Amino acid sequence: MNYRKYKGNRKDDARGFRKNGYSLGEISEKMGIPKGTVGNWVRDIKITISQKEAILKRKKNGTGKSSKMHWQYFRDDMEKIKKICSVECLKYLDDELFICGTMLYWGEGSKRGGRVEFTNTDGEMIKIFINFLKRYIIDNDNELRLRLSLHSYHDIDSEKNYWRKVTHIPIEQFTKVFIKKHGKRGIGREYHGVCHIRVIGGKRKLSRMLGFVDGVKKYLLTKS
Repeated sequence: MNYRKYKGNRKDDARGFRKNGYSLGEISEKMGIPKGTVGNWVRDIKITISQKEAILKRKKNGTGKSSKMHWQYFRDDMEKIKKICSVECLKYLDDELFICGTMLYWGEGSKRGGRVEFTNTDGEMIKIFINFLKRYIIDNDNELRLRLSLHSYHDIDSEKNYWRKVTHIPIEQFTKVFIKKHGKRGIGREYHGVCHIRVIGGKRKLSRMLGFVDGVKKYLLTKS
């Protein structure tokens, strides 16, 4: 069998595209190289969940029947991730942080909206949940966002600084502060508003989180 030879650094270029989150098909089209060849060149490169979601989003933005098929695949993929994670979680049950983080999300986390979001006023609870996210959900700290809901009597800069110290999330990753103009709650005591922790990366990470919740919930119910 004759194998086609490629000149220059074509393989390195393909690997560079893959590391930047391009699909095999996109790389093949850009470089004019068979998809199978591209696959052989980049098979050891693992792309992140965020990059996979971006690929699916680009496919979804197509038109007609193809777009509908990709969107259906995307939804099916979310259910698949959820089911896989509900089983995967069984190997993490010896980790107290995993059990704690999962149960916190079951009680206080958003189950809809297409993203992982956790809301509370307790700084220690927020800190524990962020540690859980870093170990089991996010790929890097840049995926975290923080939003504050404060009352009109709060000093915004002071509260931002408080939550920055609690969470170790840079101020640059804080989103717009929501102010309740007529709120009276917390006057005269140590109250720093409501902290909302969000994870960018969309429904894939939410599916993973909800899969963990389902798995731990079923496990605990069998033990009761």
